[in-house]
Amino acid sequence: SDPLAAAASAVALGAIQAVDQDMVEARPRLLAALPALLAAPEERWGDAGDLLTGMAAAVWTGDDWSLAARIARTAAEFGELTGDPHVVLTARALVSAAELIVGDAQEAMTLARAVLAEEAGIGDDVAALFAAVTLGIGAAFVGDPDAGLTWTEEILRRQAALGIHDVGDVLEQRGGHLDAVGRPDDAVR
Repeated sequence: SDPLAAAASAVALGAIQAVDQDMVEARPRLLAALPALLAAPEERWGDAGDLLTGMAAAVWTGDDWSLAARIARTAAEFGELTGDPHVVLTARALVSAAELIVGDAQEAMTLARAVLAEEAGIGDDVAALFAAVTLGIGAAFVGDPDAGLTWTEEILRRQAALGIHDVGDVLEQRGGHLDAVGRPDDAVR
């Protein structure tokens, strides 16, 4: 039996539950899978980093931001160990998105900008998406709807590049920014 394969199966189900906002079921399943991921043999660290990054994204979507930040930091470590810049950048973007909610918002936005600067050199739509999400939500936190419009446009662009069609939450966020800049008619379109 392959412990990493069993953990991957648990992560897959837990991620579905997290994205479905069912952290009551997802959290224990994902936490139970962590030891096998962390004990992955060196030749499978790349797999573990990918699984941890996906897990952090799902947990962030499930609104368990502290756990998402913890998992994302661990994923970044695996990315560093394997030299995978995509895992590192995506994990750092997820840290920024989580820390925006549970940590220092200014530091989170600074980290998101750093991720975007690095991403420009390698191209990583997932990392850029989560960094833009951080900056879009952060713009609302600091009362800068013009920046919010810029970042929600970037979120929509990255989602399209990734084939994501369920964009209702971004449109809702964008509507709030449009209303804040005095464009209520555009906000409801």
